[in-house]
Amino acid sequence: MNKLKKQLTEKIQKLTGEPKTVARSFAMGSFIGVSPLIGMQIMLSILLAGIFRLSKTAAVVGVVNTNWTKGLFLYPFNYKLGAWLLGINQSINIAGLFTGNVFKNLSNAGSEVFISLLIGGCITGSIIASIYYFLILKILKQKKSLTIKTEKTMNNSEKKYALLTGASQGIGKAMAHELASRKINLLLVSLKGECLADFCQEIQEKYGVDARYFETDFSQYNSVYDVANWAIPDYPVYILINNAGIGGTKAFDSVSPEYIDNIIQVNVRATSLLTRLLLPELKKQESAYILNVASMASFSPFAFKTVYPASKAFIYSFSRGLHEELKGTNVFVSVIHPGPVKTNAEVTARILKQGVFGRMGQVSPEKLARIAIRQLMVRDSLILPGVLNKINWLLMAILPNAWKLPILSRVVRKEINACQPAGLKLSIIKN
Repeated sequence: MNKLKKQLTEKIQKLTGEPKTVARSFAMGSFIGVSPLIGMQIMLSILLAGIFRLSKTAAVVGVVNTNWTKGLFLYPFNYKLGAWLLGINQSINIAGLFTGNVFKNLSNAGSEVFISLLIGGCITGSIIASIYYFLILKILKQKKSLTIKTEKTMNNSEKKYALLTGASQGIGKAMAHELASRKINLLLVSLKGECLADFCQEIQEKYGVDARYFETDFSQYNSVYDVANWAIPDYPVYILINNAGIGGTKAFDSVSPEYIDNIIQVNVRATSLLTRLLLPELKKQESAYILNVASMASFSPFAFKTVYPASKAFIYSFSRGLHEELKGTNVFVSVIHPGPVKTNAEVTARILKQGVFGRMGQVSPEKLARIAIRQLMVRDSLILPGVLNKINWLLMAILPNAWKLPILSRVVRKEINACQPAGLKLSIIKN
């Protein structure tokens, strides 16, 4: 029972929106889901959610949750309840009607069977919907309370800092604004020559928080140690966001060994090593957070991006493993998987060259930052920003590599026309 409650709680906490609206939507879906023929019920729930301005996602989750977890039990019970009220035969094998051609079976069974199922379903559906409404409202209010409490904790942490790498542009810059708007002091890390000093000054003047910076290149061996030695003695760090990363689109045999080494150094080594170096400091805090920025590319290999998705798959695996390892401690670990993000001119050109498939799941850096920090605060360990990215993630999980690899590789091949010549210096892009 506790396991089922935990699973339900996890489902509900991923739903966004005003608690009462989400609870009503889920309850409506649960009511509809009591009846069979799940495909029709999903369409009906989406239609009604649109008409009554409810959450379509919550309604569909309600349908699926009720239909898949309780359907086999509910159908016979609904029939017996309805048949008893109508005073007709209760001994029909209802379960047998839902094997094979359901429409034909129900048609042959007669109108009394259908009406009995309908009446019984309305009664049990009303009871289940009412229970779910109050239960989900309670779960969402607890979540909201936790969010407010976490925000207060963060906002009251005047002497504590969030350390953010890759902070000078794109996602990192947007995250810096989002954190500062929540009155969180910042330690910003990025490459030299990216106006980080001016950005810190802007942050301090606009938001009234302390902002310090450190310029380094994570492709250099000692750079991660330099950042840790700078931060740990003087600044109590309670949020670590590993955002810096290198990407690109080139044929593997056309790039230099240094190109490959840089991707591994920045994406893999810097993330894991900086996390290890800062972990003792994070454990000293009352509550601490680690957010690693992966990519939707981590869920599938690509041609012409051979090393990048592999490095992001490492970030995903590393983050999930560390999250499990640090359960029960004061340190919470999360990972976010952005889709295409127009972080700079080069990346924008590559996204546009990919066509419609390349732009699927695209989220602006500002929106992505809001989602990332909000979900980190509510302790969401796996963040998939946007509905399309959630659908993409599901497709990635379902489709075999033999199908998705050729399709995705054809899309990525289009980027090559937008890439700069291989001889130009590799640039750091903020995921």
